[in-house]
Amino acid sequence: MQVDLRASLQQKDRLATLGTAVSKISHDLRNILATAQLISDRTANSTDPDVRRMTPTLVRAIDRAVDLCSNTLSFVGHADGKIHRREFDLRDLVEDVGLSMGLPDDGPVTWSNEVGDPFVLSADREQVFRALLNIGRNAVQAIQARENDAKGDVRITAIRVNEMISVDVIDNGPGLPDGLRDNLFQAFVKSECKGSTGLGLVIARDIARAHGGDVRLMETGSEGTRFRVDLAES
Repeated sequence: MQVDLRASLQQKDRLATLGTAVSKISHDLRNILATAQLISDRTANSTDPDVRRMTPTLVRAIDRAVDLCSNTLSFVGHADGKIHRREFDLRDLVEDVGLSMGLPDDGPVTWSNEVGDPFVLSADREQVFRALLNIGRNAVQAIQARENDAKGDVRITAIRVNEMISVDVIDNGPGLPDGLRDNLFQAFVKSECKGSTGLGLVIARDIARAHGGDVRLMETGSEGTRFRVDLAES
């Protein structure tokens, strides 16, 4: 019991230290991104059509990064976990997530938006975006990690049952290793993906639970993996 208690206290100390470090990084990063915002705003007036076409995506990405830093600082300071609901079209959001992946048109991974149009729901748009981006990026990385540069597909579907929305992120990658399935929602657990902290699914689950839902692994195997994000609309 003493060993377990000591380990628990050490973990809390590490998390407290991590929280302080993250708040400092977020503060400084927000200042850096403010400069990037100014520069990206100016590129919107470029005469180059390709630059003008890509600028809105760049601006939205920087805006989200600034908001993420601000929200992180707010969370560290207050830890209220509040969400801000408003109505938006889920199909448009999924398109936005796909663009943020930066996948080339002729690349090995395709992003398929199979959400019905329109699909209006009430939720925190930026938080839902963040959850789907994290899960979607995991799916893309799983496909990219396969040998022989095989092509793959990430599909997004959604259904509404009463006031519950279920969004599925489906990939045809190699599936999750057995040893990883038991620790999917634990931060900083060793992952098969190089450079991964394991935070993506933890963040996605926290967001879903703040919406009265959850994130679940529905199936995984040699044919691919399917995660479901459940969101309550009220």
